[in-house]
Amino acid sequence: MKIGTKIKQQRKKKGLTQKELASILGLGGVTTVASWEQGLSNPPAKRIPAIADALDISVSELLGNDDAKPKNLVDLADAKVISIPILGTIACGKPIFSEENYEGHLNKVYFGDPPTGEVFALTCQGDSMAPYILDGDKVIVRKQETVENGEIAAVLINNEATLKTVKYVGDKTLLIPKNDAYDPLVLTPDNQNQVLGKVVSIIRDI
Repeated sequence: MKIGTKIKQQRKKKGLTQKELASILGLGGVTTVASWEQGLSNPPAKRIPAIADALDISVSELLGNDDAKPKNLVDLADAKVISIPILGTIACGKPIFSEENYEGHLNKVYFGDPPTGEVFALTCQGDSMAPYILDGDKVIVRKQETVENGEIAAVLINNEATLKTVKYVGDKTLLIPKNDAYDPLVLTPDNQNQVLGKVVSIIRDI
């Protein structure tokens, strides 16, 4: 936004006329203010602090060029940092024994609303969910006992943990890998299985 446009915008916001602003600034008439607002001239540097003061804004705000800011600029004031416990590893391949051992915390920055409920992180091992989830990635899981069809879940099978896409087919529950080199797992009544939670976020180091 050009400085003249900013002056006009703030002047109207304060309910001032060009004549009133000119008077506050000690100018002889409205011509100078009108020239600024029309973009015909710019105020001299020595008058910038007085103009900002008259408009109740900071000098940096008056001089700020919003047009030069990236379109995807995010205000850090809107960021929320959530500390999430890391509770071991989980298989993206054959199920591995569950290692729900506390390994520290990771800090995840959210610029929107963070996930609701109780969340924890797991380090992924294997490539059955590649290329969507890679070996070494961390997943953030929201603790819940059920998931919807097609959602990715952390599942405990006979005390072995695995990460797969859950699919319901009739009375069967399938755990589907993303990698075609792996076969789906079929949950049966004979399995002691438990959904640990739904994957809500993936963290990858590059």
